[in-house]
Amino acid sequence: MLARRHLAKSGRIRLAIIGYGYMGHIYRKAFRELKDERQGENYYKVDLNELISGVELIAVVDPSTSAEDHMELQQSGIAIFTDIDGLF
Repeated sequence: MLARRHLAKSGRIRLAIIGYGYMGHIYRKAFRELKDERQGENYYKVDLNELISGVELIAVVDPSTSAEDHMELQQSGIAIFTDIDGLF
């Protein structure tokens, strides 16, 4: 419901990765490849490039982000939160 209200106002879906360990890094890499490098394929008659064009990665939530990750995320314009409450 919250996503629908936000989508109606801005026309975009805001995405956060919860947990930035091994899989969190893979999710961010996959998102970047799909979004920025347009490496999406067509699955089940859905154009992933078109589908993901309305999604924006805005935040990562992790209580122990490394200094290197923290700097990289900030430089990419991605907010970093230590807990889910900070995100909302």
